[in-house]
Amino acid sequence: MKRETNVNFMEWLTRSVVCESEEPRDLKILSNALVKDECSKICALSKFKFILTYHTVEQMEESLKNHEKLDNWFHNVKKWDIYEVCETRRACIEVFGVPSHGWTLHNFENIASMWGKIVCLETPIEDTIPFESTKILIDSDKFHDIVGRFILHIGDVGYRILVKEASYTFEINPRCIVPTRSSSMEDKVSNEGVKKSEIHGDDVASIKEMENSRWPNANRVDAASSEGIIRGTPRLEFEV
Repeated sequence: MKRETNVNFMEWLTRSVVCESEEPRDLKILSNALVKDECSKICALSKFKFILTYHTVEQMEESLKNHEKLDNWFHNVKKWDIYEVCETRRACIEVFGVPSHGWTLHNFENIASMWGKIVCLETPIEDTIPFESTKILIDSDKFHDIVGRFILHIGDVGYRILVKEASYTFEINPRCIVPTRSSSMEDKVSNEGVKKSEIHGDDVASIKEMENSRWPNANRVDAASSEGIIRGTPRLEFEV
């Protein structure tokens, strides 16, 4: 499909630089900090990538040579070109089946890392009342289909977990925001999705492989009951 170029946009885009951050940034905070002193306006390509537009091409070129102030916010500054697009999207996942004693930030961070980088939880861990499910806001690859079934191992017991994309209306609660780390988005989101999740442990059987097996107590798998089952992807095992 071939379509036209927005000529009006091209005029200010040619006076712009693209800045990348290793952690998600708030557009309003960036605008308050940088607009006027550094540039004329800021637009977001994603929560990690921003377009900074200057009044003149000369100002834009100067910012590429001297960007000490921008370095406080971004790890990479370069001139805008036609290949700059958004590679991520913000999504909400809903996680079902985690037992109450496995309700920890570490567990939810690892589950979220299978599809992206965690932003925040819907509800603070300590305020949880219903344990049926929880929602997690993440930044994910724009092409990822978010749905998965796997076994969560806590101690010697395995629990069947379902994760799917969900709608969300909750506002980001500062108490629920997960502190960012120095790793980049590309370190958290891989093209292989579930297969390259950053989770330690042995291989565990996938739901599909165990559909014909007996599940004691409906939603859990005792270690002894899972012996002899063919093991494969997705891989997931938490040890607490």
